[in-house]
Amino acid sequence: MNSATSRDISNIVLGALIGTLAPVLCLAPFVTRAFHIDDPMYIWTAQHLHANPFDFYGFDVNWDGFIKSAAQENKNPPLVSYYMAVVAAFTGWSELALHAGFLIPAAALGLGIYFLAKHFCSHPVISTLIAIFTPAVLVSGSSVMSDVPMLTLFVWAIILWLRGLESDNTKWLFAAGFAIAAAALTKYFGIALVPLLAVYTASRLRKAGWWIAALAVPVLVMIAYEWVMWFHYGTGGLLNAAGYAGASQTPGRRMAALLVGLTFTGGCMSPIVFFAPLFKIRYLPVVAVCVSVIVVLLFSAAPAFQTMLAQSAPEQSWWIAVQAALFATAGLTVMIVVALDWIEKRDADSTLLVLWVLGTFVFSVFLNWSVTSRTILPMVPPVAILIVRRLEMLQDRGERIPGWHWYAPLVPSLILALAVAWADARLANSARDAAQRFGREMAHYSHNVYFQGHWGFQYYLEVEDAEPVAYGQTDFRAGDAIINPINNTSVWPVDESLIASRFAGSFSGPRWITTMSRPLGAGFYTDLWGPLPFAFGPVPEERYVTLVLNGRGIPFENVAYHE
Repeated sequence: MNSATSRDISNIVLGALIGTLAPVLCLAPFVTRAFHIDDPMYIWTAQHLHANPFDFYGFDVNWDGFIKSAAQENKNPPLVSYYMAVVAAFTGWSELALHAGFLIPAAALGLGIYFLAKHFCSHPVISTLIAIFTPAVLVSGSSVMSDVPMLTLFVWAIILWLRGLESDNTKWLFAAGFAIAAAALTKYFGIALVPLLAVYTASRLRKAGWWIAALAVPVLVMIAYEWVMWFHYGTGGLLNAAGYAGASQTPGRRMAALLVGLTFTGGCMSPIVFFAPLFKIRYLPVVAVCVSVIVVLLFSAAPAFQTMLAQSAPEQSWWIAVQAALFATAGLTVMIVVALDWIEKRDADSTLLVLWVLGTFVFSVFLNWSVTSRTILPMVPPVAILIVRRLEMLQDRGERIPGWHWYAPLVPSLILALAVAWADARLANSARDAAQRFGREMAHYSHNVYFQGHWGFQYYLEVEDAEPVAYGQTDFRAGDAIINPINNTSVWPVDESLIASRFAGSFSGPRWITTMSRPLGAGFYTDLWGPLPFAFGPVPEERYVTLVLNGRGIPFENVAYHE
């Protein structure tokens, strides 16, 4: 083995090690984070699987105030819950145990991005670090939801597919087909790999072959999964999720969602801001100013955008608009980099990366039930690769980019991503703290204790033996208490005539940056909270109001009973 070959192997090993360790080291501080947002749905399914391994959705759940079957309520496939059930069988159900288990797919994601980037660019380590040092990856990676595991399988499916094409070996192609099926059974978006790889392969080979049969594997698997869902639970899986998403869209919302999609793209891919000065894109500053002015005007005049600010604090409206302008400009910069790669390359590799980004954007903006950072997440690897490809194209043209310029933007990228992840962790921990304090205070209460709101707050309050309100079914009596979190979902107003007394309290959460706050317009997990993936500003404390009822009756507005 000559010295050049030995050096190449050493570089690959070092790069793979960096790719594996980077997400683990970044996520390790969050392994005791409270369960948050949709984490409980995955945990309850995993717990059910321990006793019923072949009946994954054979239980009922109250997730929005109505008791439904898990098959109807859960809009995600069960594979990640199976993984969680295996982890818990060895380590238990604590936050530390489950989060530590989810470091494995995060490490595999970093490793996969490195090997994928090696195919598309000459600086795969930088591409890997750009991808990991994003709010989308670090916040999603600190949950126990399906997003990072799905993206991990997504990336490795592409790696296997490329290996199959390059070696002309159908075994790798069929292995990729099963990886695609696994990705789709982790989160339905994984099935998007079928059209993506079909277009890529057709543009590369320009002929039919066994690759078509390999892509049929995940399609057949998902058809079988849909049949199982209908046979056992009387409802579809993928079709149920698609129907829910379609019912949530309106023409006015779609128009606003296009701009919000750009703000979420820019915020989730925040390293683009720090690398942009290196891109040498003519007129980019002028474009940035024009976009900023347009965004601010839209938020100040257009009804669809003013509706988004209806729940925000009035004094924050202009600040939200300014932040939206900055994020949208960053999102537009992402799209410019994507477009320039296609314009200058126009080959099969560029087609794959460009369609990967644009397909994710279209799904998140026009097909999903709302714009969320979780649906923007899949575009992170290709955007990170495209950023590096842009710099490499400039070098090929003779532009001099000093070595430290490649790495310097990674420092602020990491700081910002960790700050957003830390803020989200504080928000999650605040709900756990509140639930545990309510549990201590209500331990000897002589009447029933109910609550509205869901997410992690529900998980921890149920541990404290409180019950979620079931609209139209809960039999309320005098003295019963209802705990209402203000910054939560499915919280309905209570008839004032039935309230005997009320008690308000606050719990500290994030301070100057947050992921979910209507007053600040932050909606990392859904833009129904606001047009920003995260927001800067004085974050209000997490408020809770406990109501004690004075008698029997229907305490909620009639609208609450319209499921």
